[in-house]
Amino acid sequence: GFALGFAYQGRLLELGVRAEASLPRSSELPVAAGDLRSASFGLKLDVCVAPQLDSIQLLACARGGGSLLLAEGQGTLGDRSAKIPLYSVGPGLGARWLLSEHAFVSVGVGASWFLERPELLVDGLTERRRVESLSLGAELGGGVRW
Repeated sequence: GFALGFAYQGRLLELGVRAEASLPRSSELPVAAGDLRSASFGLKLDVCVAPQLDSIQLLACARGGGSLLLAEGQGTLGDRSAKIPLYSVGPGLGARWLLSEHAFVSVGVGASWFLERPELLVDGLTERRRVESLSLGAELGGGVRW
């Protein structure tokens, strides 16, 4: 996936917003002789404690946001598409290596708990699938500061 974010940083707190997207991917459905193609787009708000220690900045964040999961059956009987809204909250931890006054490299990990877990139904399958309750992720990025 990809993300683009903007943040305002005070002395110790940072408030940010992130736009995220995942590339389309396919999951095989062997029983239905087809596959499920999905992608997502989302927006998250971050509130972080961000102390700076020389050229390293540590971040402990609370995140909340929403995303839109786009799913479409391909090669299945009665192909359909769905747009599923998902809402999540969770923590994030990260570190930034300040390369200069205006540039940094960042690494982080985060968890998101989905507030609602909709069921996904596929025609021809007796199994119902739910959106997982927890999503874990890692990120690597870079940025500029003004």
